[in-house]
Amino acid sequence: MKILHCFADTGVECEALSAYGEVIRVGIDPTDNPFTDELIACDARELEPEQTFDLGVFHPPCQKWAVGSYIDGDPDKRHDNFLPVARDLGREYCDNWIIENVPQAPLHQPVTLNGGMFG
Repeated sequence: MKILHCFADTGVECEALSAYGEVIRVGIDPTDNPFTDELIACDARELEPEQTFDLGVFHPPCQKWAVGSYIDGDPDKRHDNFLPVARDLGREYCDNWIIENVPQAPLHQPVTLNGGMFG
């Protein structure tokens, strides 16, 4: 399986993802790890893959939706919304895709999971 992992500078999820296939990870300033098969340093908004993927896993920055996360402490200045970028990449390049974000994010029909559900 080919897995696209976007907005993933650290890529802590790659260990679990690598058990299911080849992980191609995209981040602005990514650090390499042994569970990433291909590392692409770029802004996901500029990504134009030459292939499609079986699975896309997206972690767009959540600052826009995180409580109290304002630019320079000003509540009128919010961060960009990267959810549409994640949706567009998923629709265009991935057979199946997942977007992970904070509970306040405007996701379509979200499923809420937390660590307590897994022991």
